[in-house]
Amino acid sequence: MVNHLDDPKLLNDDGIYALKHLARTRPSVFIEGDSDDLQSEMLRIADTEDLWHGDVGLKYDISEMNSLDKSGPSSDAAFVPLVRQALGHLPPSEGLNDYRWATINCFITHGYVQMRWSNALPKEKQRLPAYIERHWFSGHKSEARQDNAIARLWWLGELSHRAADHSERYTEDDILNAMAGNVNFYHQLLYRPNLLSRPKFVAALYEVFLEDGNVYLNATKYCNEMFRALNYRAADVSLDMMTPSELRDVVEDCQPPKER
Repeated sequence: MVNHLDDPKLLNDDGIYALKHLARTRPSVFIEGDSDDLQSEMLRIADTEDLWHGDVGLKYDISEMNSLDKSGPSSDAAFVPLVRQALGHLPPSEGLNDYRWATINCFITHGYVQMRWSNALPKEKQRLPAYIERHWFSGHKSEARQDNAIARLWWLGELSHRAADHSERYTEDDILNAMAGNVNFYHQLLYRPNLLSRPKFVAALYEVFLEDGNVYLNATKYCNEMFRALNYRAADVSLDMMTPSELRDVVEDCQPPKER
């Protein structure tokens, strides 16, 4: 069975099971092989050749990502518009669809996923299956937004778009570049759904972050301290009832001073 890129099909339960079994038993195929190798191994493992069903939902072919010479977190923002355009609007629940992301990561943008994540491979071989699980499959909610190769790009676009709708000072591109380019700060936000689920607050947070000189907050020490303080404040006040100016005041009050 051939999974044609010009008409990609969504993995079904048997396909996902076979892929995850392969990730546990021969994870090196994900790092060293191509999509054809993954498909061949799936067929070897599965009891059936019926491994796909339905439509992936791509409006445009994004396989060009495999040949673009960009890698690392600094390149994420450049790929977001391509992924967002190809997938269009998805409800948030679809942003955690293991079947869609595994299909895209393994059979449409596999070369990109290898390029983006092979630089940080764990040295211990026993940790490689978990590494594949995080970056090729979606896993838990925070992992899909933080680590899954293509899901991460979609979520960066989704969250920056939501925040920009409430920003009085910055554009969607400004917020996207801040999220993608300052991963410590972004990841601390992902770990706190009570803050992440409030786009008006996220807009105020990044408005303060983008002020001159505040990028120091991306340092682990500062962003950990700041988000702990924000969590305490969010438990005491109703963020949803505040104006943008009041939200910025809350963020600024929780901003740790920069050491000189």
